[in-house]
Amino acid sequence: MDYAKELSQKFRAAAIRGTPIDSQTLLDAADLIERLSSKHKKETDPNGNDKLFDKFWEEWPLKVKKKEAKSAWRKLDLSDGLFGKIMKSVEDHKNTERWKKGYIPNPATFINGEQWEDDLSTLGPIRSITKNQSDKTVDKSFEIMRRALEGDII
Repeated sequence: MDYAKELSQKFRAAAIRGTPIDSQTLLDAADLIERLSSKHKKETDPNGNDKLFDKFWEEWPLKVKKKEAKSAWRKLDLSDGLFGKIMKSVEDHKNTERWKKGYIPNPATFINGEQWEDDLSTLGPIRSITKNQSDKTVDKSFEIMRRALEGDII
């Protein structure tokens, strides 16, 4: 039986019987409350980074999946100037051809992939598929499926 459940049962039993709770049980309960409280604090903002996340979010042009982005952000150690590096990278990314054309990653993807470390000079031009290329791909896919259904392809 886990610790919290055991304490809960002791409190319930004492309440039902109308008997006082011994001091050790009270100390155990206080310890458990303190541990749960600090655990909650760590889960909500372990490094005190939420205010910095808000600044990051304000600058990020694609406002999607904020919860995932904040969760990824909370895992970062923003010491040693990392926040400044990330924000400079966001500004640099905004000036790339890809971002200007709307190819912006989700913020969580940027954070989890540590994309502030990317060498932007290696981002080649955006390749687009023409309608003709797309039609040829679809036609080929249908041909393969037709042949498979007819038993030509094993």
